[in-house]
Amino acid sequence: MVGHGFCEGASPWMEPYWRLRTPYESVPVIHPKAAMNPTFASDDLQETTGFTKALLRRLKTEPPETRKLWVRFIAVKADKALSAPMSPRVQNGSVLLVDRHYCSLDEHLKNGPNLYLIHKDEVCMVRRVEMQGSQLCLRQNVTTTR
Repeated sequence: MVGHGFCEGASPWMEPYWRLRTPYESVPVIHPKAAMNPTFASDDLQETTGFTKALLRRLKTEPPETRKLWVRFIAVKADKALSAPMSPRVQNGSVLLVDRHYCSLDEHLKNGPNLYLIHKDEVCMVRRVEMQGSQLCLRQNVTTTR
């Protein structure tokens, strides 16, 4: 992995041989601002977490040519600022799986719209997106109270 430039230094999220037979795949949890970079430094790595291999295999992939060498799955931990606009779907401390090879607006899963990690002008946000004519609109979670 280091040879491909995914992470500077050692690859701390690589699993030892004895864990390769588990149903989980180790995914690096990195700082949200580093999520859109093709490479990330070991300083950006916060921890690792596991997702079932069955879930990860089930997700469609359509990597753009420019992202084929990127680590496909990363995770980010939502802080208060990242989670507030998408509450209650995303809570402070939620771990969000990010598929960096899937850049389509087509839904990944049938149980709700995709959420996208968006980096714009030094700000990271999680939003639903939809097309309105030729404009891409970022949507917050809408909750109704009675």
